[in-house]
Amino acid sequence: MYQNTSHVDYITFSTQISSHGEQDGSIHQMDRHRQLLLLVLPQFKDFVHALYQLPLKVGGAMKGYTYHAQYDSGGAQLCWGGNNGTLYFEMPGGACKLFREVGRANEVALTEADLFLSPLLRFKRIDLATDIVTEDDPQDLDEFINPDQVLSRHSDRTITGRSEYYGSDKSERQLIVYRYEKPHPRYQYLRWEFRLRGEKAKDVALKFPVDGISKLISRLLDDWGVTYPLLANLTGITPSDKLAYAKKSKGGRIRWIYGQAIPALAKEVREGTMTIDEITKAIKKIVADKKKGFKKQTRT
Repeated sequence: MYQNTSHVDYITFSTQISSHGEQDGSIHQMDRHRQLLLLVLPQFKDFVHALYQLPLKVGGAMKGYTYHAQYDSGGAQLCWGGNNGTLYFEMPGGACKLFREVGRANEVALTEADLFLSPLLRFKRIDLATDIVTEDDPQDLDEFINPDQVLSRHSDRTITGRSEYYGSDKSERQLIVYRYEKPHPRYQYLRWEFRLRGEKAKDVALKFPVDGISKLISRLLDDWGVTYPLLANLTGITPSDKLAYAKKSKGGRIRWIYGQAIPALAKEVREGTMTIDEITKAIKKIVADKKKGFKKQTRT
């Protein structure tokens, strides 16, 4: 029931056009956007052709670029021209999904790992996401994230969904926990999304082909000190812990135990004010006292 699925949900990169052999000044004409992508992504020609079948929007380019093209539905966009001699390419969630679908259909399957191995691409941002089916509200999960790792925090509530942001929008790493409202087709999923920028994005691009997405997300969860039981298969929480959580309709008491009570007791043990044996004896005494009280009540 609590199986989660992980995927790459956003990629941006830039590259020097001249590095790919392009010297022709006519590259700055609007009708050259497909040739540009084929030049930069030659091994992904099926993906480029799939993008080219989508309706094309033409709008204002990003600062530093002259031309801009955006493919409708998939959401991918590229900018080129200007004085920096580079091409900028953005792949939001829809485009990343299209990339995977085309890659699986290819005679020789291609994945994001093959893209990250491209030596001439400079990755600017990479988002890794994991989805899980649960009714939990993002705003109730603070206790599952180590507060020492959170330098800034804000919430976003709209008619389409609920989001909790940990970390700055300009920082190299950011965690977003969110879910959509009905009738969105993914309303039943709670998403944990890691946004990596700058050097963090470059690091992910280097490690992804070797480690794979599950191991990378597991490390990111550890970096943020995430102890959310429904991500047990990625965080190392035991099956019995997850089962205890599942027995609660909302999991409030279990969240409090794992998010606050256990960490507080562990701190006391580390500082020497209590021992594990003392904590165990205290719990056993409370349980025994509760049982005695229950027996007295049943006799009256």
